[in-house]
Amino acid sequence: MFRENEFSFFGKTAICFLLILVALSCVSNIIKGVVPNPYSLLLVAIGFSLFLIAKISVLSNGVRFSFGTEKCQIYMQIYIGVATG
Repeated sequence: MFRENEFSFFGKTAICFLLILVALSCVSNIIKGVVPNPYSLLLVAIGFSLFLIAKISVLSNGVRFSFGTEKCQIYMQIYIGVATG
């Protein structure tokens, strides 16, 4: 399903390498003291982990693509406050 839009192995490897490089650069700048508020990285990490929890919830239902909260499990919808009824 939609395999023409997938990255090749080399594309995936390049993107992972660039993400690792950016993450190491962020940590390096925090260690050097260049970043004025290093705790903002913690806030970004918390937000990303919440995104991953929601995405894993959708993927566990067998849905590959979803937009919005329609495909989330009901307890996830209640938690984020969008369940009706």
